[in-house]
Amino acid sequence: MKHILSLCLFLCMTIALTAEPVEIDMDSAIARSLEYNIGLKISAIDLDLLTYSKDTRWNSFVPSLSLNGNVSRDNGRMLFGDSPTEKDRWSMSAGVSASWSLNSSAFSGYGKTMRDYEQGLITWENAVQQLVRDVKLAFYDLLVKKEAIRIAGITLENADRKYRQDDGFYRRGIISELVLLRSQLAYENARTNSSSRNLAYETALADFRSMLGFPREEALSLSGSLNTEILSLDAAELIELYLPQYRNIQSYYTALEELRIQRRELYISTYTPTFSAGYSVDFGNVFDSPAFSDTGRLQLSVSIPLDSFIPGTTSNSRFQTLEKRIEQRELELNQALDSARDDIYISVMQINNYAASIEAMTLNEAVAKRNYDLTYAAWQRGEIEYQSVIDAAEDLEDVRYRALAERYNYHSQLLNLEYKLGIRLAEGTAE
Repeated sequence: MKHILSLCLFLCMTIALTAEPVEIDMDSAIARSLEYNIGLKISAIDLDLLTYSKDTRWNSFVPSLSLNGNVSRDNGRMLFGDSPTEKDRWSMSAGVSASWSLNSSAFSGYGKTMRDYEQGLITWENAVQQLVRDVKLAFYDLLVKKEAIRIAGITLENADRKYRQDDGFYRRGIISELVLLRSQLAYENARTNSSSRNLAYETALADFRSMLGFPREEALSLSGSLNTEILSLDAAELIELYLPQYRNIQSYYTALEELRIQRRELYISTYTPTFSAGYSVDFGNVFDSPAFSDTGRLQLSVSIPLDSFIPGTTSNSRFQTLEKRIEQRELELNQALDSARDDIYISVMQINNYAASIEAMTLNEAVAKRNYDLTYAAWQRGEIEYQSVIDAAEDLEDVRYRALAERYNYHSQLLNLEYKLGIRLAEGTAE
């Protein structure tokens, strides 16, 4: 039995170690995150609760119904005369009552339920768009970190080769100890840098797995590249077209509109009457006779508030408080609009600056590639040492990495601006 369990455990470990990594590209990453992301599922539950409240919002107009019953026994004694029989001591009554009140607060509650649902729908859409943005940024970041690992590996390999070569030269007395120590220091720095970049990649990959709902031990293989389409952006045009729907501005508009609705509803509920209707049925004592009687009562009432017409009362003061809050929200909205304008201008300037840097990096890459080709040709002719070829190759890889990092910065700023504006700038369509 132990051998069988050991064999099963060995097979499971072998399968786990030899399992092919899951290949995932940008589109499949987004699709999986929308299906398995825990944070999005939590937001979906919030939306489901608001949807249920919306679908049952009519219950504010349902009357209150109640059924009541009472059973009692008289324990008193008669000092004179005959005591009541056991049957006469017992009494039982039952009744049904219904009541219904109608005023403006019922309609305001109905409207608030709808507004909460609409706001919840906006929050859900924002959560979806934010998740899509975060997945794209994480995917691009992993591509950059993966390239950084490759370049660090090349640097480490060259530093190791150079250190071993200089160690041999030092033992033969060709170079000094100082030159050897410099080679050793370069090797140790390259090894530390390679280890740090591997750790950064694994940490980012773990966060990416969690974002997509993969188990921690799942091996992933990224498929894709960081292609860059340089866009021509005009900050003034973006402000004119999309400032009202700017992501941070929507909350200010919503809060201001909510206060205005509260003011209107407060006015209606304070100065309008309340109508009430009720009906109750009492079946009396069922032990009195086989055909017991029942009594019913219908009640209609109207209530008109008077204190709200008196200045300085609580109801009247609430209006003044709301007026001041509305004024405060309007100022905050104007301040947020100014801040959003500045944010759009700064974002566009940064994006355009990254675009210009990418063009410069492209030229630098061409120069570095030409330098490598000429250096390699000179080494083949025996004019220079092979170390010069290695240095030129490292310079070329470094330029390529810095160009890739600059493209990531461009995409990062572009995705953040798209998220804030709620559009796809590449296509110019709203999300």
